[in-house]
Amino acid sequence: MMTTPPRRRMPWSFRLWFAFLGLMAAGMIAAAVWSALVVMDAGPAGYRGMNAPPPAAPASAPAPSTATGRP
Repeated sequence: MMTTPPRRRMPWSFRLWFAFLGLMAAGMIAAAVWSALVVMDAGPAGYRGMNAPPPAAPASAPAPSTATGRP
């Protein structure tokens, strides 16, 4: 009957390398989620993203003249 040789443990350099790769993958996933939230403008209340329309002018401001473009 043949016996299998004892399993050797993985060297520490390999373990550190795989841990680093795992952290890099987690960071890339987190960056993708973050950028998706930014694109969707899913920020805190009152946050205006880059796709938000400009704020409306106050009602007390005079309307610009169409002839000259000045108020």
